[in-house]
Amino acid sequence: MNDIPATLFGFSRRLRDGDLCLTELGDGSGVILDLDGHQVLTLNGSGVVLVDAIAAGTLAIDDLAKILRERFDVEEMVAERDVQAFLEELGGYV
Repeated sequence: MNDIPATLFGFSRRLRDGDLCLTELGDGSGVILDLDGHQVLTLNGSGVVLVDAIAAGTLAIDDLAKILRERFDVEEMVAERDVQAFLEELGGYV
């Protein structure tokens, strides 16, 4: 196990009644495993931040965009556009 790069180790937690599992990787990215549908979704760092916020109960696009703006220093319009696109791509996974 010592031969595996540290960036492969992450923190896993269950989402949405336990049928989804989010694993954050050491580089800030992550994956969502759909245990029932046998699918894997890859996330960049901003995707992980958004999934964390959604899992914690933040659902409004404005609030999610604010989190992105604060965390990644992006403009309001860019953050809102990115959140909207992310939610559409994510579908009903979270």
